[in-house]
Amino acid sequence: ISLPAPTEFLFYPNFGDGTSLDCRTGGNEPDWVSLDMMKNTKFQCCESIAPPWSDQCHNHPYYPNFRDHSCVNDGNQPNWMAGDYLADEQWLCCHNFFRDSEMLGACAGLPECEDCDISLYLSSYYEVLNSQGRSG
Repeated sequence: ISLPAPTEFLFYPNFGDGTSLDCRTGGNEPDWVSLDMMKNTKFQCCESIAPPWSDQCHNHPYYPNFRDHSCVNDGNQPNWMAGDYLADEQWLCCHNFFRDSEMLGACAGLPECEDCDISLYLSSYYEVLNSQGRSG
């Protein structure tokens, strides 16, 4: 028995009214979208589309700013920063590069306070990661 591939979590190109483009997910892809056109991340989907559409498609991915211990998506990452250096979500970028509790908290935008228990936040944070199939 062959089961269809679960596509609801894959990103597919959406040309909208023909004047704009983005990549969507949710399993509502049009019939003309083949499985090989679907990608794991929005960034991969947008990059798979020929220019000039690709720039219009995606918000810039997040990349680590090692000097400031932050993740930004201003599109100014160095050319060598590609692949695993880039993430669709800020929290995933922070998780990938700043796992130390204090740096992760600062990167993710947690408020600084002396009586805050960052471990409570981190335990919730790792629960979300694990529920999405990522490890902490």
